[in-house]
Amino acid sequence: MIVLVVAALMLLICAIAWGHRRPNGEHAPRAPKIRHGAFYVLAETALARADVTWVNFLFALGARL
Repeated sequence: MIVLVVAALMLLICAIAWGHRRPNGEHAPRAPKIRHGAFYVLAETALARADVTWVNFLFALGARL
């Protein structure tokens, strides 16, 4: 649960930084890195959810044995 909350906060920070523009209208020079960070956060969230599902499956399997 904590992993998902931290991932949501990281995604919010990446979105704010990615949307930030310079006064002349250009994106910040680190926009590609921030975009990759946002994709990393989404992948991390998916993997964290998959881990929780896997652990729940193993607990259910152990209860049946």
